Amino acid sequence: PREAARGVVRLADAVYAGPPGGVLLSAGSALHSLGQCKPCAFFHRSMCQNGAQCPFCHLCPPGEKQRRKKERKQTRHLVACGF
Repeated sequence: PREAARGVVRLADAVYAGPPGGVLLSAGSALHSLGQCKPCAFFHRSMCQNGAQCPFCHLCPPGEKQRRKKERKQTRHLVACGF
């Protein structure tokens, strides 16, 4: 409708936007488009046994969990040093 023409995005649409085609690989992938998901450490190693019911994101690239962990560690270090 008119809202779409103005670039208005409803929260419900953003939360469940997911990948192209609207198919979520896992329940945890629902927040991926907002950057608020938690990556599944096992999906890219074909070891995730939870499938579509997995509470973790299957859309994040391999190594995303480790990248975020390293980023948090660096942030904590900077805060502790007073930056």
